[in-house]
Amino acid sequence: GDNESALKCFTKILSTNPNEVQAWLSIGFVYQKMMKFKDALKCYRKAHKIVGEKYHHKLYDGMASCLTKMSEFDQAVEIYKEIFQKEEGKKKWDAQRSLKFVNKLKRKKATGTLNELKPAD
Repeated sequence: GDNESALKCFTKILSTNPNEVQAWLSIGFVYQKMMKFKDALKCYRKAHKIVGEKYHHKLYDGMASCLTKMSEFDQAVEIYKEIFQKEEGKKKWDAQRSLKFVNKLKRKKATGTLNELKPAD
């Protein structure tokens, strides 16, 4: 629950190994909890550079979630489609449900009925 301490710990890990994917994912997750979606997305993108084209569920899910919160619906849809194609079972079902949700938000934004607060940066 102590986000600042968590960030310090994960940042310390990165100071010894800047290619530690799990540390980047954890920092991104903490930033999401703090509603700092742009910062979280930066961390997820750094992790993505490290893993390359290798699929990593937590990474893809984190990126799609941040993009949705930032109203970047087209990008979020593309990532949820990738998750849907790669996963089985509950994760596949979750991706399908998220696709429907993001497409609904996208339609609301297009019609001007999306009444959401902008997330804090």
